[in-house]
Amino acid sequence: MTTYNGTAGYFEIGPTGSEVVVTNMAHWSLTVSADANDATIFGNRWRDFKDGCVSWTASGDGFWDGATGQTGVHVDLVAGTRTKGIFYINTTKYYSGYGYLTGETIDTPVAGVIAISFDFQGDGTLTAAI
Repeated sequence: MTTYNGTAGYFEIGPTGSEVVVTNMAHWSLTVSADANDATIFGNRWRDFKDGCVSWTASGDGFWDGATGQTGVHVDLVAGTRTKGIFYINTTKYYSGYGYLTGETIDTPVAGVIAISFDFQGDGTLTAAI
């Protein structure tokens, strides 16, 4: 079984065809989930479920640098712009989809490196090129 380390990972955010690498990042995470709709009827002791909608979210964090990629994420967040996210495992394997930036956190410790994190809510299909 092949395994991969995360050193080649990165992510890009921006309008289609104009995605920009969000620089100085050290981690990204992608979560895909599916609803299980309760379809149990009266008189049934055992629950019955039907498949439901699928959704996804992503987040990334690293170190603040104020570069174009990080400022672009901020601009898309405050403008409410639907944008594209491409989340690379390495140079050939990635996940991509459209969504909205929903959060940005900047942590400025007196005795440490300034950290930044972003949250992304998928809007529609997530495509896997793996």
